[in-house]
Amino acid sequence: VERGCVADQPQQMTNSFMRRKFEGCCGWLRTTQPRSGIFRKALMLLLTVLAVVAAGCAVGLNYQRPAVSTPTHWNEPLVGGETNSPASLTAWWKNFHDPELDSLVDRAVQSNLDLQIATARVREERAQYTASVADFFPTVDGSSSYARQETSHHQPVLGSLPIPAGVPFQNDVYQAGFDASWEIDVFGGKRRAAEAAGAEVAASEYGRRATLITLLGDVARNYLDVRGYQQR
Repeated sequence: VERGCVADQPQQMTNSFMRRKFEGCCGWLRTTQPRSGIFRKALMLLLTVLAVVAAGCAVGLNYQRPAVSTPTHWNEPLVGGETNSPASLTAWWKNFHDPELDSLVDRAVQSNLDLQIATARVREERAQYTASVADFFPTVDGSSSYARQETSHHQPVLGSLPIPAGVPFQNDVYQAGFDASWEIDVFGGKRRAAEAAGAEVAASEYGRRATLITLLGDVARNYLDVRGYQQR
């Protein structure tokens, strides 16, 4: 009997030790479970805020050309046929075989101020487009300077002191430096700026084309009117 009691005593001590460990683990779980819930809620709130901020910083949707319903044919059949392709600015006035008209057209294209303004606007928009595309690449700035300084021998303090031979009164100062920066287009603002600049280039080119067409038509119409008045 004594031998059996001695044998059961370690087993009872082991059971009580395991029970205390289990109760301790359950207590730790009870105390950490609310903390994990708070951490989960805080994480979800942080992700929501980041998503809202990212959506606010993102640029708009890609441009989609609006669908315009236009007639596919003219109301009346044309004698020379029809085409829906962009008209080319060929030298149509040369079909009159009039050297005077050709000379007037050439002088008008070279000296018309409206056409020169439209051409300058095209160059300006192309330069703006080049500058907007250059924003995608790193920027490196450099600077340098040189200065030569000479100290006077007759200063009130310096002139009263004995100056040993060989002391330089002239100094050369050289300075050089550089700065590099690169802004990555994360939210697409630079891409949209480049797209807008490209659209401005196309608009200016079509504006110059319209000005040229109007100029050629006005010159030819006025010339034909003058010739008609002369024949009358």
